[in-house]
Amino acid sequence: MNPLLACAAILVAIIEGCSRTTLPIEEVETASVEDDAGSVETAAPPRGPIPGDAWLQVGHDARHTARSTASPARNPRRRHTIAVALDEWLIPVLVIDELSRPYVASADSVRAFDSSGAIRWTREVPKVAGVALMGERTVIATTRDGLLYRFDRDGRELGSVVVRTGTHNASAPVIAHDNVFVTYHQDTEWYVCAADSWCTAVGRGASLPTIAPDGTVWVAAGDGLTRLSAKGELLPRLHHFPLHAVVLADDGTPRIVVEDSSRGYGVVGIREDGERTFEFFLHKVIAQPPVVAADGVAYVPSAGGPFAVRSDGTLVWTVEAKTRPSRDFHAWEWMALAGDGTLIVTDETPALHGVLDGRVLYTLPRSGAPLEAGAYNGRVAIAPDGTIYATGPASWKDRVAYIDVYW
Repeated sequence: MNPLLACAAILVAIIEGCSRTTLPIEEVETASVEDDAGSVETAAPPRGPIPGDAWLQVGHDARHTARSTASPARNPRRRHTIAVALDEWLIPVLVIDELSRPYVASADSVRAFDSSGAIRWTREVPKVAGVALMGERTVIATTRDGLLYRFDRDGRELGSVVVRTGTHNASAPVIAHDNVFVTYHQDTEWYVCAADSWCTAVGRGASLPTIAPDGTVWVAAGDGLTRLSAKGELLPRLHHFPLHAVVLADDGTPRIVVEDSSRGYGVVGIREDGERTFEFFLHKVIAQPPVVAADGVAYVPSAGGPFAVRSDGTLVWTVEAKTRPSRDFHAWEWMALAGDGTLIVTDETPALHGVLDGRVLYTLPRSGAPLEAGAYNGRVAIAPDGTIYATGPASWKDRVAYIDVYW
């Protein structure tokens, strides 16, 4: 793939954690939804670490496996919807605490809600880019101009620091090894910073950083797949050009999405020396990173529907999308893998699906209009008690985004 095209794709990736214009902070509205028909089974108690890992649980899943330890109800229903003000091009960044309470970064503010969707507190954070939870007490917020704010869980400000000056874009924060990792864009250079330690230039374009258990930092960059040591030292680049953030499997090997001019889009496993361990290509757009299970199976969203690939490159199953993509793009979007193996997936219609072993268990409505050009689709996270949170779709024209809550 042309490195310039890779750089352009990575620009999209970093925008997912950034905003580009500011808006006055608006009141948050919570709307009830009449979707309670049928019985609802109680979600199983969460297993393993709390909160459970999930994509957008930034700081709780620094490897970006999008895997949760909690399981939703077998027959969930949409219970309520939270409407929040929207920055241009920014889907609200969402994290969930051990009490299944969401924290949302959007429109120059960080907001905290209770599990019923009622607002707990709002704090102004100009140019906010993302939010994460650090430890049992601290809320971390990053900004596009290089600041890092700390609040306690009750919204009291604990202080702010300048991580880097002169920046005009930033990713959401990633918490790992008692540090905060952020990608910044400054002039023509991208930097990855460990807030309390170092900042290292990584060249053209850079994704959300991915942190390995040994402290190695992986970044999808326009100049190639980039690694940094735990001390911020630039390691030899690998000649791969991922389109999205790197996902690390349990054995430490990366899973990346690439584009090939003749074979289309593919999910690829690689070793630390850059050699490919497997690859699977298809002529359908892969718009987001894969979900990686404990056994190494990669669940991949595509314009034709999600599919599952083993770590040897063989296809496990595929689900054909019943809706036609409006732009051959974003048909099936963000995914999270529940503890019971259910794959929770959003699509552009907009809907939310539960998929198990290649079979669609349920399809639920989401708020908002079908995805159109100029809008971003939603993302999904599973709370420790099994509650499903799905953000979007949203349009920058309307300046509003929705967070649907299911259990």
